[in-house]
Amino acid sequence: MEGSQTQSSAEYKFKVGDRVKRVGQSGCSGVVKNIRVEVTASGEARLRAPMFVVLWDNGTQSYLSQEALEISRLS
Repeated sequence: MEGSQTQSSAEYKFKVGDRVKRVGQSGCSGVVKNIRVEVTASGEARLRAPMFVVLWDNGTQSYLSQEALEISRLS
């Protein structure tokens, strides 16, 4: 399955283990647990984009693009 392959984090904005938070929002931080590459289609074009699995400090898990995340400055 092409859309669910785990890729090396060397080419992405974040890597597994990074502390992150949502862009422009206050709230809890989380840790990147996994990086997956998803294939998206827009008309004729097919793009591959990294998606990040984040485990938040409150115990929930999210699946977000790198544009939705930023490095958490809080310890």
